[in-house]
Amino acid sequence: MTSINLKNIAILTSIVMVACGISANFLVYQSLSQGADSVVFSIIGVSFDILKLIIIIFCGVLWSRGHALMSLIAGLFWLCLTAISSFSAFGFTSASIQAVEEKKAAASEQVNRKREQLDQTTQQINALASVAALNIPVLKMEHAALEQQLIAERTTLSECPKNYKQNCIKPSRKRIAELSAQARPLATKIAQHERYSGLLEHKKALDSEYNALLSGGGVAAAVSPIFSIPANVLKIDAVKIKFYFLSISALILELGSSFLVLVITTVFNSHKRAQSGNIYDSHATASNAPINTPMGTPMQEQQNAKKPFTHNNLSHTEGAQFNAVLDWNTGIKQTAKRTPKQERKIKGKAQDTGTKGANAARYKRIKNAVLNERVKPTLNGVKTAAQCANETAQNYLAAMHKEGLLIRSDKGLYTLIN
Repeated sequence: MTSINLKNIAILTSIVMVACGISANFLVYQSLSQGADSVVFSIIGVSFDILKLIIIIFCGVLWSRGHALMSLIAGLFWLCLTAISSFSAFGFTSASIQAVEEKKAAASEQVNRKREQLDQTTQQINALASVAALNIPVLKMEHAALEQQLIAERTTLSECPKNYKQNCIKPSRKRIAELSAQARPLATKIAQHERYSGLLEHKKALDSEYNALLSGGGVAAAVSPIFSIPANVLKIDAVKIKFYFLSISALILELGSSFLVLVITTVFNSHKRAQSGNIYDSHATASNAPINTPMGTPMQEQQNAKKPFTHNNLSHTEGAQFNAVLDWNTGIKQTAKRTPKQERKIKGKAQDTGTKGANAARYKRIKNAVLNERVKPTLNGVKTAAQCANETAQNYLAAMHKEGLLIRSDKGLYTLIN
């Protein structure tokens, strides 16, 4: 597989993953509201996902240019947006899977039986709906009073002499019949209300069982074996298996898309710099390329020819060594052309690298700046002020130390003598 095909595959994969992540954010945020508000929510979700990709690109650019702190801050911001996008992707996939499980569970025989029981219970409740508004405590008090009167009349009837039919037995029996006629409807209403309350409790239990079946709790093996089978093997709840699966999928989607976008932009920028033909901005190295060195060239110059051709080490290579490196690099990269003005500037800097004589003008300026405490006597301080290579900056510090201007510690650090 060629690098071009690999690049095209990476670009296509990143486009697909980014599109999936944006779509998930769009749908999840849209479901949080209705009407015009849902459109605003959708725009917020899509903006978060796009901003996440932009920030990861800036994070890589800042890091490559040496802004470590800003890159770290951008990375933390990207991490927060990635967490939000991962949560949205998790919500989207879990809602989609639950909808499929409910659809499949609704067609199962177990769910159909439970639905029939629920329908029958609902019909019975509707038939007794008239007793729902009854004041049962009052009815129970009235029924209890009638029961007490019935007990008293039955006691009176049992105490009547057998020959007192007209004056005792018949009136008591008539009174008992009247009290029983009054108590019977009350008892019926109380019993109907108790049955109504019991049916409501039964319907509530059936609703819970029915919803559990629809969510796959009771028919998980038939609805989603991808979760139930590993759960049975690992002795773990199928809901936990589903949670881990969806969480890992969401993280792969969000992190993978960001990683591919970062890699593609980094490779594109590197390729663009390589095609620009400017050796000052190029970070390519000639260490693995064939070097056409002249016969009798010293080994040190050959090693220097293999160093990366950056602005610093190319601009301050000394004398003939600079010319040899330039000739060898021209053989490798013909597009590295410089103007006569650039040549004079580079040659002037290359010759002004000494610490004594005619080539010590720059050293004298740096020495005066160090003595006046405008430049710190450190490698980076001298290198930045003089715009020179590390070797030249080290030579400057060593010369000032030899002249008695600097003190060198055991760790190799220089300080100015007061």
